[in-house]
Amino acid sequence: RKIIGWSMQTTLGQSLVLDAFDMAYQRTQPDAGVIFHSDRGSQYASRAFRRTLKQKKFRQSMSRKGDCYDNACAESFFHTLKVEEVYPCLYATRAEARHRIFDYIEVFYNRIRRHSYLDYLSPEEFEHRWRIAANWSSMKSRQDQLAVTEKMSALLTVDYLKERSKRGSRQKFEAVLATVPDVEPEEFDRL
Repeated sequence: RKIIGWSMQTTLGQSLVLDAFDMAYQRTQPDAGVIFHSDRGSQYASRAFRRTLKQKKFRQSMSRKGDCYDNACAESFFHTLKVEEVYPCLYATRAEARHRIFDYIEVFYNRIRRHSYLDYLSPEEFEHRWRIAANWSSMKSRQDQLAVTEKMSALLTVDYLKERSKRGSRQKFEAVLATVPDVEPEEFDRL
């Protein structure tokens, strides 16, 4: 669900998808053989884009004609973007629109907005926890596993308390939060 590559231009052409693809590629540096799925738009079928996919060793996949369900995840994102950001706003300039949409995608959608499909986590938090779980078996000792379990428990407790604080008193929330061990998500980066 995380948006890893995007671009905005005044026209819908091959440079738009090339820019978005380049951003996604630079951010993730994926292995060869990744499938790139899209609708059947001419910008995805262009020689330049197909050549780029081939150079990066991607496999191209396109939706069946008239079948939006093949690309439902992307369709859902664009619907959400329009309903939550674009339609309610009146942008004075293209630069303002670009700035606001950047904020929506990079700050809100990827890092804050909770997704029911991701068990009500943001895409960033879901990915972070997935990385921890993926590295679990490679941890050298049971002591490392217990330390990570304690820190994950503390993070989940903080999440829970933040959620509860929306409905309860702020002082009570801060008093309970003070009893939770200090945990920074950066601590997990070494995993």
